[in-house]
Amino acid sequence: MSEHASDILEFGGKIEGSLSDVDAELLATSINLKYNDRVDRGPDSPPGRIEFNAFYMWAKGEGKVDPEKVPRGAKFSADQWNVWQAWWTMRITFDALDKNNSMSLSKEDITKNKFHCDPDGKELWNAQEMSTGDDGMVGYDEYYSWWNMRQKFDQMDLDNSNTLDKPEMVKMAEGLGIVDFEVADMDLDTDGAVPFDEFVAWWRMRSMFMKFDKGNEGHLTRKEVQAMSRELGIQISVRSMDVDGDDCIDFAEYSAWWNMRHKFDKFDDDHSGELSYEEANLLGAQILGPEAKVDFKEMDDDDSGSVDFKEFTDWYKMRRCFEKIDISGDGTLDHDEIKRLAYMLNMDLKIEDIDKGGDGEVDFGEFQLWWGGNKTRAAIMSRVAMQMDRDKANAEEVEQTAPAIAWIAAAAVLTAIMIVPGFIYQLHTALTDPEALGLPPLGD
Repeated sequence: MSEHASDILEFGGKIEGSLSDVDAELLATSINLKYNDRVDRGPDSPPGRIEFNAFYMWAKGEGKVDPEKVPRGAKFSADQWNVWQAWWTMRITFDALDKNNSMSLSKEDITKNKFHCDPDGKELWNAQEMSTGDDGMVGYDEYYSWWNMRQKFDQMDLDNSNTLDKPEMVKMAEGLGIVDFEVADMDLDTDGAVPFDEFVAWWRMRSMFMKFDKGNEGHLTRKEVQAMSRELGIQISVRSMDVDGDDCIDFAEYSAWWNMRHKFDKFDDDHSGELSYEEANLLGAQILGPEAKVDFKEMDDDDSGSVDFKEFTDWYKMRRCFEKIDISGDGTLDHDEIKRLAYMLNMDLKIEDIDKGGDGEVDFGEFQLWWGGNKTRAAIMSRVAMQMDRDKANAEEVEQTAPAIAWIAAAAVLTAIMIVPGFIYQLHTALTDPEALGLPPLGD
């Protein structure tokens, strides 16, 4: 049995387990086969071992695969037996769906099988979740990866709610030995519950990061990001991901970028790399809520009639910053809210500088024009925006004022680095006694 048998249930890669020749011979004997040197052991099998799938295909070719039985007889530990049994069951299930032996499944193959829905009719198997290509077909590797994810999800879903709550997420991370886990990495819509599609997005995100972090250093270099960009077939800007400006991408920065990409791709139905008017409005409504007004022109910066990923991320960051500054939640910024913004940026900023309509309030369109008017200011605000979703999810058990403090501190630090030195006294006063500086209390 593979010394790393647990890898089969981790991170959804193409890792196939392998059997020692001794174990393979015992298993073969249990199904009346003679194991010998002529058996194909698989292309990546080390000496003295045979890949799980190679053993299965050999047994299948000899007509010795029983859909109702898992071969046993080898001297497996309990954990090794569980891994072998889970893998064999997965492989049997794939073959049962693959009626024409093409090693790929169509949407119809998946939706018509008996496992597709639970007893209440809720969909459990989704072809779109399984497929990573544009053809809608699900190959064996994709199915195998999805199966691993589904098994791990179901194991962690202790209350069978088909979602993971925060304790379940934390327990899962601990079980996988993830020391840098944050709830925000998985809870994309920050509602405190993670359905399977969000879990899949997180799992694949983590897998991709681990794949390209060649030195296992916990960050991606510029070359590693470029290699990822080539494999994914999309343009990835290191600058757009690099929050702290150190020219490498740690997992938190990568996660923030990936989550925005996931939101975008989820609504890009035709996989064109751009959102139509209808797709952009649906995405905006999901992010802001069904009652929020989303103006397509706010996203379509070049007036092309569609929204690419850069336009979406620029709009998303601006919108998140606007909402955070809009403490009253009325959709506009008043004098007190602009005053706080001015202090955070250490700028001589008055509402009249942004309020082009002269009505004493700043709407999002006016804020958007001001945002794009200065590259340094836009860079600071963009980096702060990338942290906001993480603050919201990770502050679930913290006082409501904590996220506000965190993002004010982040803005002040970035301002100090990029614009103004000697800010420590002002920052301390802002956090401990904001009213002394004429700022609204943090709790407002």
